[in-house]
Amino acid sequence: MTTPQLRHAPFSSAPAWLACLALVSACTTAEPSVAPLDVVPSGDTGAEAADETQPAPDVAPPGPACNGSVALCGRRLDQVVFATAHNAFNNEAEGWLLPNQKYGLTRQLHDGVRGFMLDAWPYDGEDAALQDKTTLCHGPCGLGAEWLRDGLGKLHDFLHEDPRAVLVIVFENHVGEAELDIELQASGLLDHTHAHTAGTPWATLGVLVAADQRVVILTEEGPATRPWNHPYLQTAFDTPFAVKQPAGFTCSVGRGQAGNDLFVLNHFLTNPIGSAKQASLVNFNPLLLDRALQCQTERQHLPNLIAVDFYDLGDVLAVTDTLNGAGR
Repeated sequence: MTTPQLRHAPFSSAPAWLACLALVSACTTAEPSVAPLDVVPSGDTGAEAADETQPAPDVAPPGPACNGSVALCGRRLDQVVFATAHNAFNNEAEGWLLPNQKYGLTRQLHDGVRGFMLDAWPYDGEDAALQDKTTLCHGPCGLGAEWLRDGLGKLHDFLHEDPRAVLVIVFENHVGEAELDIELQASGLLDHTHAHTAGTPWATLGVLVAADQRVVILTEEGPATRPWNHPYLQTAFDTPFAVKQPAGFTCSVGRGQAGNDLFVLNHFLTNPIGSAKQASLVNFNPLLLDRALQCQTERQHLPNLIAVDFYDLGDVLAVTDTLNGAGR
């Protein structure tokens, strides 16, 4: 699989409001700004990106477990908790501006993240030969962009490294189902997708592993006619995501209908954007675990995807294990 390198404009050419937003973020987070890039390569570059390719020390080798636990093999997908990276592609290690995560997709997978929120946008450059391509980016693609098939290819590669891993992807899709299908095929990930029939019990992780249907995909927009495509609003429900302070967290339903199969707990601050400083306020216990348990009680449903910024800060993976009843 080869594609041209995806280029974006230097940050200085971004709209004025975007530059102001970056300045606000810098003052809010008191963190070093990320230098603009002329090219976001499909692979990893630089010292931090090189570290991104290294597995975390506590990665368990493939074996009889499912997502790191033998107990999870016998549970249905809707009975399992997945540590989930919000805007998973938008990361500091690869030089994206205003990142939501410290590390990229490969490192996230090795660290134990199994849920991924990905934004899919059409290519917005001037190269006519690339107009039908789809990118990963967050809002203005000048902040950073990657070919969607390259990002999905990282998930595909990991599935071969760990044949007992089960992943969930939520697409904020600004492209249609047909475009996503092309990218899934190009990345090789389509062959590993699971097709769930609405109104029937979900398969257990063990069944998904045995069938090598280890990727469950939800899309937020448009019709869902492909077998792999599960419409978000009919499949899941979530908590509100535009929260500015920890006191603003609730267990009320934001999107979807309570009683849908999957429960997404949005647990990140946006004030005015996400940052490591804000993640450090909410990713730690007792707040994170207490909120997850409270929402489980209020909604009578285990939180299936715990969506966070900067998953590496705090107790996100430990809380996931606690809720799953399985230590790493």
